[in-house]
Amino acid sequence: MRFEFWPWWAIFIPVLPMYFYSVLRTRKLLYFTTVNPSIPLAGFFGEHKDEILNVILSEYKPKTRSYKRGQVTHEAILKDFSFPLIAKPNVGERGYEVVLIRDDEVLKEYIKKDFDFIVQEFIDEPIELGVLYHRLPNSKTGYISSLTLKEYMTVRGDGSSTVYELLLKHPRHFLYAETLSARFPKRMHLIPERDLEYTVHRIGNHCLGTQFIDIGEKVTPNLVSTLDKIADAYEGFHYGRFDLKVTSYDALSKGEGLKIFEMNGISSEPGHMYDMPTVFHAYKTLYIHWNYILRISLQNIKKGVEPTPFTIFFKQVYRHFIT
Repeated sequence: MRFEFWPWWAIFIPVLPMYFYSVLRTRKLLYFTTVNPSIPLAGFFGEHKDEILNVILSEYKPKTRSYKRGQVTHEAILKDFSFPLIAKPNVGERGYEVVLIRDDEVLKEYIKKDFDFIVQEFIDEPIELGVLYHRLPNSKTGYISSLTLKEYMTVRGDGSSTVYELLLKHPRHFLYAETLSARFPKRMHLIPERDLEYTVHRIGNHCLGTQFIDIGEKVTPNLVSTLDKIADAYEGFHYGRFDLKVTSYDALSKGEGLKIFEMNGISSEPGHMYDMPTVFHAYKTLYIHWNYILRISLQNIKKGVEPTPFTIFFKQVYRHFIT
């Protein structure tokens, strides 16, 4: 099985030697929490999406609101938004419970879930990207180390097979057939017309079958400059991935028309590694990125930034993964 389908730990465990090397260099077990001083745990896990998005310049983000579990009605949400809209947990990783909502019924079910959540206007732009950016604390200019196109899962109709049957016939998509059947049961029974490219869903998460494609050649100085401007407004941010949509590649090259719907910290993966020919290329990419994290940590520690205390770190681990 191709490595992009391996469990996350199989990809990341081989990177542990880089962690231990970095501990020796910094003499700090939690050195990585110094990378983004303005984000709890530097964005390793458990950060609140609304708090991060609040700092992003308004011209670069969609309309977003956060809601407490059990404290909002669907009527109240629809005073601020119209369908379709995106709902997602305020704290969550790897696409967990991200839903594109198009009607009252689904919205009413979503607000019953046992977590705080955010709602965003749906950005109906054709290109969705993951942009991994970092900037050394002593530098005025950053660097885009990964630019990844998120290609939504589609199937080509033959005029007689259902979407579910087409998924099973596909050399890649069959791995996601059961997951998508549980997530989108009504769509599985549709029969696309012959030669019609049917988009199964428009949620850009790898765990739902979206394919990540390396388009690093499309990085331009203008795009870097735009992200520098966004980072300037977010004091204490040095490393993370911007998930965004844009109208065209021409607009992207100019750094214009970007809409950032999520930003993640040091847990961010360089998405283009899933488009690499072998797992060893992916490991090399991860080592390179963890070296960026080390270099940022060394400079921040020298400036006096202290790692997250052990008591707080492990309390967060217990709260996030156990309770």
